[in-house]
Amino acid sequence: MTSHRRAALPAAATLATACLLTPLMTPALAVQAAADEEVTFGTSEEAAPTVGPGRYTFPMPGAGTDFYLTVERTVPRSTLWVAETLVSSTNHNGYGYFDPSGADSKNRCGEESDTFEGDDYVGHRFMTGITGIGRGPCLKEDAVTFEYRAYESSDGSYPAGEKAQLAVWEEPPVEDASLLPPPSTTTTWDGAVQPAKGDAELGTSYADAPELTQGRWSVHVDPGVPALFAVPLDWGQHLELQLKYTGAEWKEYVPVEPVLLTPLGGEADWARTEGDGPTFPDANLKYPSMDGGVVSPTITWRNREKPTANPAAFAGTYYVLLRMGTKDAPAKGADVTVGVNVVTDRAADAPYAEDAPALPDISGKTSAGEGKEYSGDGGGGTEEASGPESEPTPWGAVTALFGGSAVMAAAGAFSLGRYRRGL
Repeated sequence: MTSHRRAALPAAATLATACLLTPLMTPALAVQAAADEEVTFGTSEEAAPTVGPGRYTFPMPGAGTDFYLTVERTVPRSTLWVAETLVSSTNHNGYGYFDPSGADSKNRCGEESDTFEGDDYVGHRFMTGITGIGRGPCLKEDAVTFEYRAYESSDGSYPAGEKAQLAVWEEPPVEDASLLPPPSTTTTWDGAVQPAKGDAELGTSYADAPELTQGRWSVHVDPGVPALFAVPLDWGQHLELQLKYTGAEWKEYVPVEPVLLTPLGGEADWARTEGDGPTFPDANLKYPSMDGGVVSPTITWRNREKPTANPAAFAGTYYVLLRMGTKDAPAKGADVTVGVNVVTDRAADAPYAEDAPALPDISGKTSAGEGKEYSGDGGGGTEEASGPESEPTPWGAVTALFGGSAVMAAAGAFSLGRYRRGL
């Protein structure tokens, strides 16, 4: 049966904000950045720093002013991936947008700017987003400039000045996308019971996120605090995740929602579940008898294609965030059992026309220029990082989870409408 969302917090409300892009005071030549090299966005297009593949830190730009960053393309018709993540010590609110355009032509890469809003239902300290520029008007540009503007809410909680992480990766083109496996939008539920492996302490950032695969663990989640674990996924694999709240029934509706994050950061979409899987994606403190579960799409290059446009479209170490907001949640948090099953649907086969460079390691566990590669045996290809002229797919350049209230006043009714009103 198809899985349904149970009081899953609304996308507009749970994906909260600010394109964590920032200016970079790095050399004009785009080279692999040293790990955690700090950059700062420019206050004009002319002052925009130019960066290349790598992992950077940057101070979150202030609200109310335009900021600029340029990302250089060194391989013709490659896809430029730009992802941002902020882990803060406090909850935030606010919203912002960024608008990519060709650095030389000044033509916009897409038809509309992307907006990111705070959340008055889920107070949270983790925010992230990702954008891919691999088709459309900017495909032939040697560089893409991102214009970024942030707006703080009336409570003044926008995280200006806090240090965030920026990851940039240049993905080589493929030769013919039509020869590659089709987009994965529905995944069959396997349901295999995984062996119990005891307790696991989840990470509050990528750096301390444990790798969990093929097992069942008891974990703890605190309200508003990031709870992350890593799951490597190669081409042709998908993740099946089972969730069960193991505590006593809580008086209020408080979901523990799994969020899929790409190897660069930024939120990806879960696939639809086919078969006799869980009815709901999350575990809920009010309904301890109702297990939750989700499946990722099978990792294939064409997942990025419209209409689904899912950035779970390249192999690497994915992350899962277990997200519990502060609203109505018990201060002591909740104990949850997670079952992690990595399923191989087809043999790994990288689609690129040439060897792909290693992904920047957003955990910081490897040096710049290093990192695990997921290359399969090569083959396949496309004209979409080499494809038809259509707008880029900016996947929530920043899906940030903020605590606060002012920005979401208009979205409140929508949010409540998506709450489950009983079983």
